[in-house]
Amino acid sequence: MITLGQRRPVGVAGQQFLLPRSEIKRFSPRRRDTYIQNAIVRILDRVANGVTVSEVSSATGFSRPTVSKHLDILVATGEAYKNERGNLSIFYKNGKVVHEEESQSISTPDKVYTFYILQNGDGRFLYIEEKEMDEHRSVTVRGGITISMKDLPSVMKRIEELHK
Repeated sequence: MITLGQRRPVGVAGQQFLLPRSEIKRFSPRRRDTYIQNAIVRILDRVANGVTVSEVSSATGFSRPTVSKHLDILVATGEAYKNERGNLSIFYKNGKVVHEEESQSISTPDKVYTFYILQNGDGRFLYIEEKEMDEHRSVTVRGGITISMKDLPSVMKRIEELHK
């Protein structure tokens, strides 16, 4: 069980699915990196309210610089995203919608856009997720954007201006 300041405790049972450190050290550098990233993704999958570098480090025994490096790689590859709160970075699994109040989708011939209204401790947000279908009708999440509901009127105004 991990706690952080005012955040609720998060159960990150990282050690139970990790190999012994001595075995991980025997991996080739590439295999070790892949193993560590996969371990971090498993933690992100289990924790809806996000994790910090310190929480992942405490749960896994990996050093903070190692965890930070691999979380940054996961963000860069789109597997995770980072939310900055002051000087604290909280990481979430990408493609995992949490705190959903409602959703609606619209389809074009090759894409689906899903609009989610989200509510969490930071406020209300609109999350727009873009999905693409390939020739086999397999759906891939291509990206998304989160907009604070308080900012939505000015964003919509600018979109209207660009659309003219």
